[in-house]
Amino acid sequence: MRKKLSELNRVKYDVAIVGGGINGCAISHLLAAEGYKVIVVDKDDFATGATSRSARILHCGLRHMAPDKNVWEFFRKPGSLITKLFNTRDMARGQVELSRTIPSRLRKVNLAIPIYSGDGYSGWHVDIGARLIRFINRDEVPMNYRRWKDISKSTHPFASYLPRPDEAKSLVALDDLQFNWPERIAIDAILGAEDKGAELRNFTEVKAMSQQSDGGWSLSLVDVENPRETAEIRAKLVLNLAGQWIDEVARRVRTSNRAERRVIPVKGVHLLVKLAPEFKGAGLVGVNSDNEPFFCLPFGDNHYIGPTETAYDGDLDDVRADDDDIDFILNEAARILPQAKLTRDDVILTWAGVRPITYDEREPNCRRRLPYGVIQDFASDGMRNMLGVTWGIIVTHRTTARAVLKEVAKRVKPSGRRDPITSYERPFPPSSLTPLQKSSPYTADHVRHAVEKEHARDLRGVFFGRLGIGWTDRIERGAVDVAAATMAETLGWSEAEQQERVAEFQTYLSRYHNYDLA
Repeated sequence: MRKKLSELNRVKYDVAIVGGGINGCAISHLLAAEGYKVIVVDKDDFATGATSRSARILHCGLRHMAPDKNVWEFFRKPGSLITKLFNTRDMARGQVELSRTIPSRLRKVNLAIPIYSGDGYSGWHVDIGARLIRFINRDEVPMNYRRWKDISKSTHPFASYLPRPDEAKSLVALDDLQFNWPERIAIDAILGAEDKGAELRNFTEVKAMSQQSDGGWSLSLVDVENPRETAEIRAKLVLNLAGQWIDEVARRVRTSNRAERRVIPVKGVHLLVKLAPEFKGAGLVGVNSDNEPFFCLPFGDNHYIGPTETAYDGDLDDVRADDDDIDFILNEAARILPQAKLTRDDVILTWAGVRPITYDEREPNCRRRLPYGVIQDFASDGMRNMLGVTWGIIVTHRTTARAVLKEVAKRVKPSGRRDPITSYERPFPPSSLTPLQKSSPYTADHVRHAVEKEHARDLRGVFFGRLGIGWTDRIERGAVDVAAATMAETLGWSEAEQQERVAEFQTYLSRYHNYDLA
């Protein structure tokens, strides 16, 4: 069970990781396996920031080879082509690695990509891109690539839904991968880090940091659930992996309040909707009216559509889908999928988050988004032995982790022995109990396991982070009551506390997912 934070007072670590998203979790796993003494601290639950709001698609990289306007820009700006090729390579290789190591966390989706007159590229350009990806991944993740010049002959379910078939030059269909839900990959990784000796502290905030004369760091921690519990820890190196909060964390260094800006938050909103049964397992990739990617992708028995792509300057702890966001996505769906005739009544739930895009002063409108997984060295701000990552994505998170390990190894030697990673998946325990609700196989046994073995502290962490029930359909009131009663037994909640936790969860669902418990 959870230690008191005060037990960590004055403990020394090789590396302190601030932020438990996909990058913090994966990097902690790799560092711990290499013998580093690691602590991971997150002011919220693990994987609840940008990781949990991911678009849920494990791209093979084909989409990222498309030019912004037309293929001639690659000749005018060869650097852009090189960047896209390197990112495509990393994404294709990342997809292969994840398909090998976490196969039960992934599933295949069949995507349709229409190519219209005026898109700036032709079908044969896409053919070349597909061949290149097959060469990179050695066809270990079969794309099942097809292209129809005559769309009427296409067998893809979405072929008949295209709004302008007379303007479509061809239709591409391919198989891509999707992860069951994003937090699970991060949770598996960070629990693997714990197995190898890492200290995990969710709901623990870094209030201040100061650099010591030897180049190491002192971090002041406070328990969010019990603010009287505090600790002062030491670390030889700090990894600032706080995602959209990376700049805020840097400003908490006592001697530096003028840190260079590292990220620009970009808000993304998705809607979960119900389509006809024939579209199960099939998706559509298009471009919205702002020339940004627009997806309609299967998720469970439903589909999600979106995202929005807007620079965000609001409260990073309070990102929600507002009426304008919902209207924008529905309007785009009416343009791209007119025959679906989606309205607000078809919206099952919503989610919103912000992506920590690497800040570029040359692109204040945040249109320039590549490359991914940029390593930041805060020495330029007078903060030696502090590194960070901006715009680190799930498909390449292992590649990013290995790159960070190399940088850490240049500065700090591990204090322990190497213990190589042999497994990335953590199976759920078997259970003979009745499922919490019909749309999910998980039971009260799995709730108990999430609390006792996986650091779940609240209902959100159970339903969304550990079990993923909340992402595929609306959560039922009966399931919440069973889960809350199970958590009360394990965490020692009183009856009043249990009711308070349920009420808090109801408020969360209403505020951040736009529905109320029945």
